[in-house]
Amino acid sequence: MSDTVVTTAQNTVTTSTIVHEPIVSAAQGPQGPQGIPGATSISTLTDISYINVVDGVVLVYNATQQVWVPTTSLTKQTIECGQY
Repeated sequence: MSDTVVTTAQNTVTTSTIVHEPIVSAAQGPQGPQGIPGATSISTLTDISYINVVDGVVLVYNATQQVWVPTTSLTKQTIECGQY
């Protein structure tokens, strides 16, 4: 892969080609420490309410209760859909 650079100075146009060579390394670095495991089920999370869970609900954060609650009605959201 290469780039052509065009520069101008004092009424002179200069072009130069810069060739990019791939960096090749066969040695792999040491593996870092394993991270902590995440939740494997939403039911194991403590900040989610499971009242009225039905098909089609989305989780919305309730700041008063400080939990995520399932709802099918979005009342405080603004959805930006762009211009058409």
